Amino acid sequence: MPLVRIDLIRGRSPEAVRAIADAVRQSLVDALKIPERDRFHIVTQHDADEITALDAGPVFQRTGDGTAIVHIFTQRGLSADDKQGL
Repeated sequence: MPLVRIDLIRGRSPEAVRAIADAVRQSLVDALKIPERDRFHIVTQHDADEITALDAGPVFQRTGDGTAIVHIFTQRGLSADDKQGL
């Protein structure tokens, strides 16, 4: 039962927030084969000045309003392949 924290810039619609959380959950179901109902998410929205996510080079082009930071806390024992697949 992974615990997921999702930090977003404030201003998304409830439907957009739910879509992000649903996508994260589906990734966990697909990659780690967790049960569909195994869902522990905390979604926190922040003012734009409370999250700093600077570009990491030419590969990533970030925009401030679209920032979403996802933390996934799992139990021990996941293989490197499981983590990479997720």
